[in-house]
Amino acid sequence: MAQCPVCGSDIEQGNPTETDYREEAFGGTQVEHEGETYVFCCEEHRDAFEENPDEYV
Repeated sequence: MAQCPVCGSDIEQGNPTETDYREEAFGGTQVEHEGETYVFCCEEHRDAFEENPDEYV
């Protein structure tokens, strides 16, 4: 299981399109940064990461 680097929510790595974030279903999303793949619980957290990845790495 992976964790969203922005909020720490657990994300099922085998199926990052389904996650339980505060008892609601969100589509997982991912970004590659410096050769690493990061998985996020929602698009808002992906966008925050892309704006300032050094804050979350």
